[in-house]
Amino acid sequence: MRTTVIILACTMFCAALAPAGEAGGAAAQGGVELWTAPTMDTVQAGDSPRSPGGVGTIRIIGARNGTFSGRAVLKSVGPGPVRGLKAAVSDLAEAGGKGRIPCAAVQVRWADWASPAVSWAGGPNHKRILRFDRLLEAFPAEMAPANPYVGERQIGPLVMAPVWVTVRVPEGAAGGEYKGILTIEGQAAAPFKFSVPVELQVSDWRLPDPRDFVFRTHLYQSPDTVAQYYKVPLWSDRHWELMGRSLEALAQLGNRVCLLPLVEKGMAINNSQSMVRWVKKADGSYEQDFSIMEKYLDLYASKCGKPGLLMLFAWESSDFGPKGQGGGMKMPAPPLLGVTVVDPATGKTETLRQPEYGTKENEAFWRPVFTELRRRLEKRGWFDVAAMANARYCAGPYPEHITVFRRLWPDGKWVQCAHAPAEFFKGATAEDRMPVFCNEWVWGSGSLYDPDSTKKARQPVYPRWGLSGGKPIAITNPRSGNGVAPGGIGIHDDSWLALYRLLPEGAVQGGVHGLGRLGGDFWPLPGNKDGKFVTLCEEYGGCSMTENVLAMVSPGPDGAVFGERAEAFREGVQVAEAIIRLQQAVDGGKGGGDFAKRAAALLDERARRYLKCDFRGGNPRHPALEAAGWQELDARLFALCAEAAGGR
Repeated sequence: MRTTVIILACTMFCAALAPAGEAGGAAAQGGVELWTAPTMDTVQAGDSPRSPGGVGTIRIIGARNGTFSGRAVLKSVGPGPVRGLKAAVSDLAEAGGKGRIPCAAVQVRWADWASPAVSWAGGPNHKRILRFDRLLEAFPAEMAPANPYVGERQIGPLVMAPVWVTVRVPEGAAGGEYKGILTIEGQAAAPFKFSVPVELQVSDWRLPDPRDFVFRTHLYQSPDTVAQYYKVPLWSDRHWELMGRSLEALAQLGNRVCLLPLVEKGMAINNSQSMVRWVKKADGSYEQDFSIMEKYLDLYASKCGKPGLLMLFAWESSDFGPKGQGGGMKMPAPPLLGVTVVDPATGKTETLRQPEYGTKENEAFWRPVFTELRRRLEKRGWFDVAAMANARYCAGPYPEHITVFRRLWPDGKWVQCAHAPAEFFKGATAEDRMPVFCNEWVWGSGSLYDPDSTKKARQPVYPRWGLSGGKPIAITNPRSGNGVAPGGIGIHDDSWLALYRLLPEGAVQGGVHGLGRLGGDFWPLPGNKDGKFVTLCEEYGGCSMTENVLAMVSPGPDGAVFGERAEAFREGVQVAEAIIRLQQAVDGGKGGGDFAKRAAALLDERARRYLKCDFRGGNPRHPALEAAGWQELDARLFALCAEAAGGR
């Protein structure tokens, strides 16, 4: 059975004898090689360093209150195991100054193989390992060799582990250059020990806390997946603990969506129980139990703060059904979604189907729920962000749904999760028209700014945040056909790390408010006898998480953890936030002199580079343009933010 490596807690990065931010050669000791690789590079099984030379300095660019990473790759050059692997980093001392970043602010982890049981990042073949994904801190006494694949060819046995060093820059750190030493040691054919100089450049600008980001990410958390993956009862104490770890991890990525399914089998999320549960009384009528909902909203608030969108689920609109979409073929009318009835004496649950959609009976069925729900949301101060979900191929919800919802909440609003956006939905009558609060859509979701376009009269400057004005919140669903990735390529669990790192910036460059309809923790669950793993998420007209990313964070031994993709995405979100804050400073007249001109020139330069990126190549190991030169651009971006903020 394959065993993989981990790296210790008080930690930091690895680097190479190469220009800042670029990969260098490898050093060899005791039967292993060690080299550095840019965190935008996608390391795969069997990779080797790009150029000769020993391990040199790791160069990291960051800002106060942000989190930034670098990476080294350990690879055995023989068939034996690696034993006793461990790593530690010294404090990072300010060059020529008194500042110090303690090793406790630095985390060292190893990237586990993207095996089918723990990650979708391995690609479509569920019997092979090729890539790395989740990042773990504890490591076994022995790492046994694996036999991964390169294309159709199995290689090995070999031991291989990308080692990530992640610095959480203290918000009170002084701007400047910091230096330290990373030590990695163990035994393969013979003992080995590597000492790697670490250099961290800290901008004197403070990134906001993730919950205060203007840039939006909508990452869907799945209570049922967490319960099934860790084999714990739904809504048990252990389940709440594990869900909290998922929400905490997603919060670090700026997550702004909270899901509130009032029915079972909510569109695409496929939940087994409604969060508002029904209790049958002695006279045969029902009352509602809001305790699960309240506890979940409390948990979300404690980990993420107030959501930017509270997405409600009550009616099924998709005439393509949850499974049978495609080809424009109209499917039978969708089933009546049910609510969960619980017996308070035994805890046993059953399903109660709601009355026929669009009828007065349906309205009467939901009225006590929506009346009490509104009271509770207003008390929280969350009613203003609550909106009803419509998940469908291209169309809006059924008119009868709109009419019933408007009678329940006359000032209610909708979320459109489809190929096409909308500004409002029409009900059964003209007065039943209701607004769309947020669009999570695909086609035309963003239009990339090109500073060299001949149509600059239409798009003269880099898009400003809030370009949509009073229109619905614009969230790109980044599946194929979106408008914020060069060539419209979609992002997937097995996409290049460079795409994860750069796509948030592409959303800002495309003039939308963020990225969404992305899976947070829809992890692999055991499937059929063939050993294939499955997800609870469903397609819904090709507009769901099955078409982009199922799990942005990874399942660790004790709950959600970050992986390579999540770390790359986190840095991209931080950069997107820095761009927005720079634009706000320019528009607010800060900086003085030629500051606005220099800021515009930098954003134009970044836009040109992004437009040249080609994520469509078949080989994700290609040392492409995406991986080189961005550190210098990031340093200049953070420096301009610091200048606008007066150094703090």
